[in-house]
Amino acid sequence: MSNRIIDMFLRKVVKVAEKRGVIQGLISPIGFEGYIEIDVKDQHGRIIHSEKGKNVVLNVGKYEVMTILRDDAWGPTPPTREIGGVVKSIARLAVGDGGADPGTLLVPKALDKTRTSLFHEVWRQDFSTLTKPTQSSIQTVTDVLSNTIPVANYNPANGGYFLNEAGLIISLPGVYVAGTSDPAEVNFTHKTFKSIDFDPALNMTATVRWTIYIVM
Repeated sequence: MSNRIIDMFLRKVVKVAEKRGVIQGLISPIGFEGYIEIDVKDQHGRIIHSEKGKNVVLNVGKYEVMTILRDDAWGPTPPTREIGGVVKSIARLAVGDGGADPGTLLVPKALDKTRTSLFHEVWRQDFSTLTKPTQSSIQTVTDVLSNTIPVANYNPANGGYFLNEAGLIISLPGVYVAGTSDPAEVNFTHKTFKSIDFDPALNMTATVRWTIYIVM
């Protein structure tokens, strides 16, 4: 389902780009912006913390999306947009606890577009839902449960279990991490924020809504 919806979104982008005469460049005419909203709820469903703000679109992620758009418009041989019948897509969410230093957990680290990963990822999962795309935006929604993240994944130097960074992930089906059977994936966006207490014992839920906009 997620691949099909993302595919619809990218096809809309290609059509808009073609109408505006920018599909042949595909270097700077198309831009991406993102906005993330996070609501953390306790075990009773009450919102106890909220974060929101713009993200940084990473260069490596933009490159992969440009490749998807190029392949949709030009149909290269062999295709790089579709591998083994599976479409490349923005399909997962990653969260981490390295978005702030241990001594200043309420001060998010600065970001730049040259990063290729989170500072310290603790969990990655598929989206819960995707909205139907418009010509210029699409929204993902993911519910992350505190009791699903292994405690060993967290950085002990933080003195607890925190979330303070997140990113959208592009899956590359048919491409694998060297020497493993793990599918290769690329970080598309990155956002750091003030540390959120995410103790596994408290059965908390972080609902992450991430909206991606096309800017031309």
